[in-house]
Amino acid sequence: MFRSEFRRERQVVFGLLIVSLLALGLKVEQWAFAEEPVEPAIALSDSTVRLDFSLVDTAGKPRSLRSEPGRKALVCIFLSTECPIANGYVPELNRQFTALRESKSGVHFFGVISDSRITQKAAAAHVVQFQFEFPVLFDASGLLAEALKPTHTPEAFVVDAAGHVAYRGRIDDLYADLGKKRAAAAQHDLADAVAAVLQGKSPAQARTQPVGCLFEDVKPSGGASAATFTRDVAPILQANCVRCHRDGEVAPFPLVSYADAAKRARQIARVTASRFMPPWKPEPDFGHFLDERRLTDRELAILSDWARSGASKGDPADLPPPQEFTDGWQIGEPDLIVKMPEPFEIPADGRDIFRNFVMPSGADEDKLVAAVEFRPGNRRVVHHSIFYLDTSGAARKKDAADPGPGYGSFGGPGFVPSGSIGGWAPG
Repeated sequence: MFRSEFRRERQVVFGLLIVSLLALGLKVEQWAFAEEPVEPAIALSDSTVRLDFSLVDTAGKPRSLRSEPGRKALVCIFLSTECPIANGYVPELNRQFTALRESKSGVHFFGVISDSRITQKAAAAHVVQFQFEFPVLFDASGLLAEALKPTHTPEAFVVDAAGHVAYRGRIDDLYADLGKKRAAAAQHDLADAVAAVLQGKSPAQARTQPVGCLFEDVKPSGGASAATFTRDVAPILQANCVRCHRDGEVAPFPLVSYADAAKRARQIARVTASRFMPPWKPEPDFGHFLDERRLTDRELAILSDWARSGASKGDPADLPPPQEFTDGWQIGEPDLIVKMPEPFEIPADGRDIFRNFVMPSGADEDKLVAAVEFRPGNRRVVHHSIFYLDTSGAARKKDAADPGPGYGSFGGPGFVPSGSIGGWAPG
């Protein structure tokens, strides 16, 4: 059985509800707690940073920099489209990335392009031209550069699971200086640092001097905001908002295009500044959670400045590729589909409705549930659903005593269930 709350926003017929059960193995959602309180992305000292945000890579995919379950280290290498030394290191970085991926090391490995004079389109073309095998973050607004403060390209950073910068500096000693290249590298500083962190040790050298092109930290001149939709706002919306704010999803309007966002620029600034949006219930300063959506102070300032300065569109070449979403089943083809036997009609006015629906699983033997996917017939009116197990028959008796589909009760299913298999909420 499952229990849902519905919002009476309009006259609808609540049609097919589908719950899928994957009997493949046990999936446990883990909570990842940072050892230190969570704050916006700022450099706290020479050895500690808090990266409390996501960036979009050159392919348009959001990439979280927050601490996550199973991640043992984060590697970020600041690169440049024009620096010959940075470009020359791509094959070596490809090799290191491939080795870490194939060994399932738990290391998240990213390149970073953070240059206000480079468009997203140019960065994406560069990644294709030089055949990068690892994802490259397009740090459009300099969020990551502000947190890590690189001085050169290339410059590598290794951040451990606790948020400490275990290493920063050169990739190896192939270059002694500009114009002074050795026949082969004798010291492999980045690879050694990653290996040490994976072993729970401190690298032999926590900091080395990078050799390459100076990192040009170009700031807009003048007092006016330089934020644009294509470069600054769209990546924030893609990483935090469009999963719900798109056609066919629960949000009341899309935020996919410039036209979608521009006519709501002041409202976006208001609801994000109050932290009403994006919706995220856990209080700050108590660690990171899986799939966290919480904007940093810098991101809030970008949205506010963009709205206040006229919500400019910007260069189309800065726009990240549209984010791709999976249609149909999100967790793969299910082994068991349980359907609601009849539709439930939601009145357009009145209080929210709490309703319990009883659905036989049809299983004739014990099943180990690996994952559950809930598919409401109308996402606009379903607030949440909680899935209970009942082997006593109590729910079926309550359903039979109520003339409508399912039965009503407030504060729970109305009896002590024999178990629970999770729940669902929009997004």
